[in-house]
Amino acid sequence: MNAGNAMDVFDFRDRQVDEYARFTRSFVKIRSADVEAHVDAEYAAERFWPAPMVQLNPAFVSGGDIGKFVAEGLLHPECERILHAGQSADGAPGAMLTLDRHP
Repeated sequence: MNAGNAMDVFDFRDRQVDEYARFTRSFVKIRSADVEAHVDAEYAAERFWPAPMVQLNPAFVSGGDIGKFVAEGLLHPECERILHAGQSADGAPGAMLTLDRHP
């Protein structure tokens, strides 16, 4: 996609939210002014949908597991005992953590 045709994801999100708000409001006619004001405030606060979120997912390069860094003397030996991902059902330590490095 060239820059001239690039999509503004925030504009797209706003259009989707506006369309959804029109759709959901089409089901009910609120006759009470105070209730309508409350509902309007909830819509304005975007209570019914999450805020936009953009994440970057850089390509990381594996730097090796904790044991490698302990063996090289770069980490304290205790790190190898405690730095695991979760644990098994019987309480045994889970997988050794792998560290990533930025390329």
